Amino acid sequence: SPATEGRSSPWVINLLECTEKVLAGLQSAGSPSPFGRGSEKVFDERVRKAVEFPAERMASQFVPVFNAEFCSRIQRLLGGRSFFLQPHKLNVYGEGAHFAKHKDTIRDPRMVASVVVCCPTSFEGGVLSL
Repeated sequence: SPATEGRSSPWVINLLECTEKVLAGLQSAGSPSPFGRGSEKVFDERVRKAVEFPAERMASQFVPVFNAEFCSRIQRLLGGRSFFLQPHKLNVYGEGAHFAKHKDTIRDPRMVASVVVCCPTSFEGGVLSL
């Protein structure tokens, strides 16, 4: 697990059953997460305080396209158009972390939305607003 210091081998993490120790390990192993301002990457903890793992550092088994209800809801929101999901990164928000209200940076001309997946971890204080 990421809580094991000095490991260079890949970690296997079940985000549906994360412990505080695993989350703390993720928090310490990630890189500061910037936000976009046009084509510029900006680091400012007043706007975003989180760590990230870019998609190229992950091998996820989370495949929402196999969830028929999830996909049909998105397709209805898109007026029936077909779509594909492409992971961009995993953000980890620890204690005191936040991301100010914002509009996502368009990364691809085909991009029509960002999908946020919240893992079922417990927290106190604060509210997730989308």
